[in-house]
Amino acid sequence: MTTQEASKEGAPAAGPSLTAIFLTFLRLGGTSFGGGTAGWLHRVIVLQRRWIDEAAFLRMLTVGQALPGSNGTKLTVLIGQHLRGTAGAAVALFALLAGPFLIAVTIRGGPRPVACLRPSGADRGVTSRSARKFMLP
Repeated sequence: MTTQEASKEGAPAAGPSLTAIFLTFLRLGGTSFGGGTAGWLHRVIVLQRRWIDEAAFLRMLTVGQALPGSNGTKLTVLIGQHLRGTAGAAVALFALLAGPFLIAVTIRGGPRPVACLRPSGADRGVTSRSARKFMLP
């Protein structure tokens, strides 16, 4: 066996492109809106696309469960980092969160300025009384 043959066998296969990562995680974020992201990640990333193996997924899940927060979000970062480094982690996280964000903004009717969130009319009295109740002794 030559040195070139040995290096070809030992070299890891090229991972998915950042575009493929983005589109996959955007779809996952949009379809797992409301929970269950870790299960969907396993199904799509391990079983369907075979980007990582079962053992690597379980290692990432174990690390994620030791930290506070959503397992789906932590897994997304770890999978993205495993596939394409820091850029993969950033793209995967942005894509996962972009879907639900766009859905929420669309349902809400688009972005509104902060001034619209200030209480007016009947709400003003309720808000100020509630604030006094919790802020003042």
